[in-house]
Amino acid sequence: MFSLKGRIGRKEFLIRMVLLIIASLILNFISSWFGGNSPLAPDHGLHHGGSLAALLVLIAALGVTWCTICAAAARLRDIGRSTWWAILLFVPVLGFIELIVLAIARRKAVSS
Repeated sequence: MFSLKGRIGRKEFLIRMVLLIIASLILNFISSWFGGNSPLAPDHGLHHGGSLAALLVLIAALGVTWCTICAAAARLRDIGRSTWWAILLFVPVLGFIELIVLAIARRKAVSS
């Protein structure tokens, strides 16, 4: 999950993406909770630890981003494309389209 090497199939790619989306949603909730933007956040006590919480959320978000890049690179390798195509993940609309293509593309046969 943390390596740029290897190959993964469609099913494993989809499982990883679902887990990473769940992790992103949790990070967004935690970020809004400590930032005070959540309607559920109380008005006392949480703002003092906001800087530390923001730093921890940032580090976790970078980890989620890295895992997404690694999964996309492994899937790109599996379908016979260059791993440089993973850069498209950072382009708003094209990144979403790329994730859909990676989820449905068939595996390319490996020649020894």
